[in-house]
Amino acid sequence: MATPNTSFHDPGSYNVFIPAATSKLQVEFSRNPTSFPLAQYMQIVPNQAVAGLYPELSSSDPVTVVTQADNLWPDGQERPKGRLRPFRWKEWRSERRTYGYTLGSLTVDQARFDVVAAHGRGSAATAMTDRTLDANTVLTTTANWPSANISATIDSLIAGTSATWTSTTATLAINQFIKKGFNAVKQTIAKQTGGVVQPGQLMCIINPVAASNMAATEEIREYLVNHDASLGVQSQESRFIDNWGLPKVLYGVEMVVEDSVRQTTRRNMDGTGTISYIPADNDAFFLSKVGGLIGAGSPNQTNAAPTFTTLTGFFHEEMSVETEVDGWNRLTKGGVTDTRDIVLTAPSSGLYIQDITS
Repeated sequence: MATPNTSFHDPGSYNVFIPAATSKLQVEFSRNPTSFPLAQYMQIVPNQAVAGLYPELSSSDPVTVVTQADNLWPDGQERPKGRLRPFRWKEWRSERRTYGYTLGSLTVDQARFDVVAAHGRGSAATAMTDRTLDANTVLTTTANWPSANISATIDSLIAGTSATWTSTTATLAINQFIKKGFNAVKQTIAKQTGGVVQPGQLMCIINPVAASNMAATEEIREYLVNHDASLGVQSQESRFIDNWGLPKVLYGVEMVVEDSVRQTTRRNMDGTGTISYIPADNDAFFLSKVGGLIGAGSPNQTNAAPTFTTLTGFFHEEMSVETEVDGWNRLTKGGVTDTRDIVLTAPSSGLYIQDITS
């Protein structure tokens, strides 16, 4: 028997059957779809339609009081007519994407590992990676954000001097740039939403490089030392600190580390290609997610529930797993399919910082 090919290659009928192979050992790095952080900060709204409209009501109108005289109602006069509440329609339009594979019947029959299941797990991981990339594209498109809800730097956010969230200089800890930045974000979002979105509803999304840089600052070190609550008594909070060096809740805001990665070198199997985290090292997103993973109501229903969730995924079809055996052509076909559109449904309830290092 010929020596098996030890470089990465596509499975075929002559390379999946090794009589002396270790049947109990299989090296695989297909990430479980449920382990992707995206579900923590994006809400899913299922929908039977592939496109639709949803109304966005003005967030500032309910708190508009130009003069108190507008609402006075003297006796003997007609009730003030008041005003109408402005709104606008916003569109979502889903696209179908599939992540598939095709295997020959001899390959499936001869394989000494579950080659079909392995391809299915890999396709699901690819689908979640692409979904995360889609969400990041939406979040980093500046045109999606109101001008008040986007900041180029920490300096411009807090009107500081050489403000940064990543400097390890001890003297900068006195300035508490991270705390000031978080407070500025909370205040901006509260103003933009008429006081509806509270700090406890916000989360901050950064990548592992940003988390590591923030964790190395004197400000975070002092925060962990001086705030017993930030250390946490629950194992989940302790693991978060162990993993990223940050408290799970920082200055009243939940921290989410988006560690999804993407390789942009096609067909590079040995890990030497271009691999990077999907969010940029300098980016920070503050998002609101009200409720659980699945959003209440549907934009096509008249009883749709109001939402203050910043990032929403409209799904006509979510992670449909299909496998078909083509007997005539002796093929096994499989794939994972998403039909979705990811949009900023309530951009006033979030804020995008483009550079946390300056």
